Amino acid sequence: LDDFEAEDEADLRETEDVFRALGFLDGDDDLVSQLEGVLSAGVVGFYDPETNELVVRGESPTPYARSTIVHELTHALDDQHFELARPELDDADDETGFAFSALVEGNAVTVEEAYQATFTDDERRAYDEEEAAIGDSADFSQFPEILLALIGAPYELGPPLIDAIVDHGGETAVDQAFGDPPVSSEQVLDPDLYLSGEQPLDVAEPPADGEVFDQGTFGQFLLLVLLTDGGVDQQTAARAAVGWGGDQYVAWQEQDRTCLRVRFEGDTAADTTEIADALDEWASTRSGADVVADDGFATLTSCG
Repeated sequence: LDDFEAEDEADLRETEDVFRALGFLDGDDDLVSQLEGVLSAGVVGFYDPETNELVVRGESPTPYARSTIVHELTHALDDQHFELARPELDDADDETGFAFSALVEGNAVTVEEAYQATFTDDERRAYDEEEAAIGDSADFSQFPEILLALIGAPYELGPPLIDAIVDHGGETAVDQAFGDPPVSSEQVLDPDLYLSGEQPLDVAEPPADGEVFDQGTFGQFLLLVLLTDGGVDQQTAARAAVGWGGDQYVAWQEQDRTCLRVRFEGDTAADTTEIADALDEWASTRSGADVVADDGFATLTSCG
């Protein structure tokens, strides 16, 4: 799981194939156009660290527009001090890009919420009304759940990460985090692991049954989404995901379908068993999916 929005079209097409193999997408879903649709519908402003440009929609400084400006100015200030454009993360096949995005957005959301706390009652009412109007103008139900989950994750998971960092070492620790950011979705979901320096396990790639076109880290967050989206009850899915220690996946084309194989290893042998059991429950309702538990790993193969 890398920084989803940073992928170019070729990478998105590979991600599209992988998501189709996992059942996240229907046969006619076009990930590129759907991503463009979500961003055009939901984005009110943005800061581009490569061009140093800040763009905000709107003609008047409403409370909602001002809040967006505060969010994007936080990005601009962070960029001046810490350099947010990190192409090496965009090209990485691990979760460093995703984790850094959570840090970046978490800091901006935290500052934005602090600004919103200064609103008068009238400003809060105007903000809520404009936010609702923007939400009503876009039909997000037309987009796959996986797309919305991945786009929203840095904004939802980032603020608790920032809170944990501040509680641990104050605002200075946030500055230091930009120099030594989290590296996995596990560290984002459980900031204590980031603060203690616990790293993902080094798992070897599983063998592929064809020419590999994509490989990398699946990650704790995507494992959780896979299980819950696939009908596994939330408690079982959460317990399995919490035990995630590391993984590697490979993807290949097999005739007219895409196949994905992920080798998971839990923090303990018992954790690996829980991951295997949860994946087996997920696979039991899906054709073309198989789970093997041996050699200390839980290995999922899914084609679609």
